Amino acid sequence: MDKKFIGVLQKIVQEQGKEVFLDEKKCKSHLADYARGEYKKECKFLIRVLEEGVANAIYNADDLNLCKKKQIKRLVEENFSEDAANDFVNMLAWVLRGDITITALQSETIEKSIKLPSVQSIQKDTYDLPKISGIKSNSGNAIIKNSIIDFGKYKWIVLNVDNDKAMIISREIVHKMKFADNNNNWDKSIIRKYLNDTFFNGSFNDNEKERILVHEKTDDKIFLLSCSDAEKYMSEIKEYGDIASWWWLRSPGVSNDSVSCVSSSGYISTKGNKISSDGGGVRPVLVLSLSENKTNVNNMQSINNVAVPTKPTTIHTTSGINCNSQGLVSTSNVQNVKKNVSMDSSSIIIKPKEKSIIKFGAYDWFVLNVQNDRALIITKDIIEQRSYSIRWYYDFLTWEICNLRSYLNDDFFASSSFSNADRNRIITINNRNEDNQWYKSNGCKDTSDRIFLLSILEVVKYFGDSGQLFNKNRIQQNQINDHYNSVRVAKFNNLDNWWWLRSPGRTSSEVSCIINSGFIYIAGCNADNIAGGVRPALWLKL
Repeated sequence: MDKKFIGVLQKIVQEQGKEVFLDEKKCKSHLADYARGEYKKECKFLIRVLEEGVANAIYNADDLNLCKKKQIKRLVEENFSEDAANDFVNMLAWVLRGDITITALQSETIEKSIKLPSVQSIQKDTYDLPKISGIKSNSGNAIIKNSIIDFGKYKWIVLNVDNDKAMIISREIVHKMKFADNNNNWDKSIIRKYLNDTFFNGSFNDNEKERILVHEKTDDKIFLLSCSDAEKYMSEIKEYGDIASWWWLRSPGVSNDSVSCVSSSGYISTKGNKISSDGGGVRPVLVLSLSENKTNVNNMQSINNVAVPTKPTTIHTTSGINCNSQGLVSTSNVQNVKKNVSMDSSSIIIKPKEKSIIKFGAYDWFVLNVQNDRALIITKDIIEQRSYSIRWYYDFLTWEICNLRSYLNDDFFASSSFSNADRNRIITINNRNEDNQWYKSNGCKDTSDRIFLLSILEVVKYFGDSGQLFNKNRIQQNQINDHYNSVRVAKFNNLDNWWWLRSPGRTSSEVSCIINSGFIYIAGCNADNIAGGVRPALWLKL
């Protein structure tokens, strides 16, 4: 690949931001502007790579090296030469993740043009991670400065490692809110109260809470960076953080009614924004204990982000439904149990609670809604990856005619995932299929389905409504990013993965979805993308 083309890409990153490479249409437009008719072959190949979903895979990968190997293999299977596949995958890893693997593509051009922390500077701040439940690092068994870890409900960037503790900041903006009502004092701010109450209690289980240390400067468990903190750690923040929107710091601004912040382009604004600005992003910071002597939580596991014993109490019924202890009224109180059971000639059938996990057929299911004799359920995890339709280029592609609907209601319904008794409990319902609420792309007529995917409206209704769907603002661009992100995250093979909805996306060839971080991607992904996760939903007769 021509090194001058690397210079074009570098300029796009510096002036437009790396997120351009996550949207092939925007990237294509900027390539046309910056390349000015040159490097046609490289531009064409890059767009093909983006259409294959390589950029999104790299951006969201927990294990970057493993992801790169898989994407290179995938491109070779799509008739790229091995050298070209290596070049484009490594180029995207550099652009999106700061990976500085030296290939024929990069060599001295990148080293001279990009200010990235050196390998040496990264590796000297390291802590060997004991096998602690609830903490997972993308750097194997070590927590390293600049690495990404999973803790509680979120992914975090490691800003600093000091002996047996680490300072971490959320990788993404977790909420948007005003700083305060009356003044710019952190101690009296609304955000401080939110972080140390609502966020703290809703994001971590009891064992995780014990690992969060009190910050010496603020006397808080959860806090925001100061201006000096942000300056110190800016390379880490800019490299990995969500910079699609500005976000608050805790330092005062230039006036009594302003607070410093980091702009959407990644610059620290000491002038700040008004304390009443409710569009300010919140990126929590905490100090995490890495000591092995903390409470042993190895005998616990997480079900729907709630810590429960590894052997939860389960009551089996002849209905084919098993409900875990989180979904039951306490069996120690007979009177309460009686209110939640009905009797037939052969068994006790327990009515599951909303937000509980039940076993039905071959899968665990999350209960979204309970109505009299029926419950709406969705698989707890993504069960497989599959394209929405192979006919994405048709102008009239809808849920009604897509391949995935046919598969779910025929092959999947008839598969060994369900017994005959199970199938008799699956209710055929009438689904409404609305137009896309933002882009007005066409939905389709109502469909009669036994098994289906959720719509945008249903996700908002059952997973949480922040009001953004019908009150879109200029910051949102093409997705809903709110404090319900974490409950929408789903896993495939123990890794976060995006999953399909049935609503149309921005165009007739795109379909809305939930991306890895839990955002509702209203614009959608190409319908022929084979990496799309499938989370079947159905109405179950109780």
